[in-house]
Amino acid sequence: MKFATEPGVLRRPSRREWLALAAGARQGVVVHASQTWSQSVGRGDFDFFVRLAGVLAAEQRGAWLLSAETAAARLLLRLRPAGLQQLLIGTPPHAGRWDFHALPAYVPGFWMLDRRGVGASASIAALSYDEGAQDDAAAAAFAARLQAQIVAANLSKFAQPARGAALPQAAAVVFVQDIDDHRRQRAWLDTGTMLAVLAEASRGARVWVKLHPQQRPHRAALVRGILARWPHLHETGASVHDLVAASAVVVTQNSATGFEALLQRRAVITCAPSDYHHATRVAKTPQGLRAALAEVAAGVLPPVDPQRYVHWYLTRQCLEPQAADFATRLRRRLAPGG
Repeated sequence: MKFATEPGVLRRPSRREWLALAAGARQGVVVHASQTWSQSVGRGDFDFFVRLAGVLAAEQRGAWLLSAETAAARLLLRLRPAGLQQLLIGTPPHAGRWDFHALPAYVPGFWMLDRRGVGASASIAALSYDEGAQDDAAAAAFAARLQAQIVAANLSKFAQPARGAALPQAAAVVFVQDIDDHRRQRAWLDTGTMLAVLAEASRGARVWVKLHPQQRPHRAALVRGILARWPHLHETGASVHDLVAASAVVVTQNSATGFEALLQRRAVITCAPSDYHHATRVAKTPQGLRAALAEVAAGVLPPVDPQRYVHWYLTRQCLEPQAADFATRLRRRLAPGG
């Protein structure tokens, strides 16, 4: 969705305006966008930033865009002018360097805006979840809306192939990522370990395995080498929603597909730090993964109700630019201590 013709689109400051920002003579928000995001944000491709700029304009505050990798952006971070809040999108978060971090949430139409980070680094990861405080009717209506907008429409973080006939049922589906070599945030279980435990625990039953859309070739080759040793592990390129529907449990490190699986009320096992761990069985060791798989096979209920959790996560922890209360919630989030 593009909003470039609307008032309030983020703009890049002129040299004179940048000097005024650095001197503390302007109030508002500066968005530091990494190279992969900068052009899209500047074009007004994201309703979140267009609405952010509009809310600030209504308060006589500005909204500016800088490329995060430039010297001007780095200097502004060091100066920390009074009256400016500095927001990052795109590069790995460093707690305390920027005032806020932004990123599209796991479900299209929702955004994270967090002081600490995004994904596994977000503040939500450390929050306690109170299932009893959730409104069942609101959660049910919200879940029905998402089923129509996301699952039925075959939307996901990455484009999916067209949905086809129902897939054969499987004991599990593994959504592979490319994070085994990450230095900043390591998974508890690497891909090879996850697959080996699944291969043994499934006792010959079918297990679907889907590579990440941006899987690096050498990592894909390693995964395929593992699959060659276990004939009941099947690589597939099918839609994530079809795979979730056809599988008794979803296993991943901390992929967005794990959160998407909650929309279909599936059991999810995560094997790396994640911000949606409250609704999953967390496996930190091979023994932990075996125990989690055994619980699912025995019909043990998930730790929380997925429908209630998704409602809590998206409507209370994230922002929806098209929602009627977006401006109010945005102001509250940007306020000191918000």
